[in-house]
Amino acid sequence: MSLSLEQTHKWLNHAYADFWYKHQMPITGRLLDDCLGLTNVYRYKRPYTWGDDTVLKLARLIPEIERRAVIFTKAKYRKPAQIYVSEPPKLAPKIKKISSVWSLYATCLSCGDNQFLPVMMEKPYVACYHCIDPKEYKALGGRLIDESIITTALEQNNYVARVNLKE
Repeated sequence: MSLSLEQTHKWLNHAYADFWYKHQMPITGRLLDDCLGLTNVYRYKRPYTWGDDTVLKLARLIPEIERRAVIFTKAKYRKPAQIYVSEPPKLAPKIKKISSVWSLYATCLSCGDNQFLPVMMEKPYVACYHCIDPKEYKALGGRLIDESIITTALEQNNYVARVNLKE
């Protein structure tokens, strides 16, 4: 299923501004340039400045990003950001809003979403981004950990591969 031009623009603007995407899986022009062979996308800071031809090339990639078949990582300790491609399992594990157990494809029991942030309480946990606002972590006795749990999971598992998606 491919998204329309308007839907793709809307999704890109949402992903660019959303805290979860900035913290865990940033969608940057430079990564998209590497991924799809787009030219000069990384020079433009905001997705709404991208041309329609560029956005239409991304329309086929967005459903794959949503189901975590295409994963973007943050740059970390002089390591460049990378793009990974994997095949998500058919049955993703379901976990509670706050859990000490997490997997790359886990979904929340309450809302069914797969966006989690790392929280340090008495030990490391993950919290559902949509059920519990990051501003509420302090009231729960926790704090947001400045780490990408997605990048950490990718480093620990060898079932996903860095792939160039250029056609």
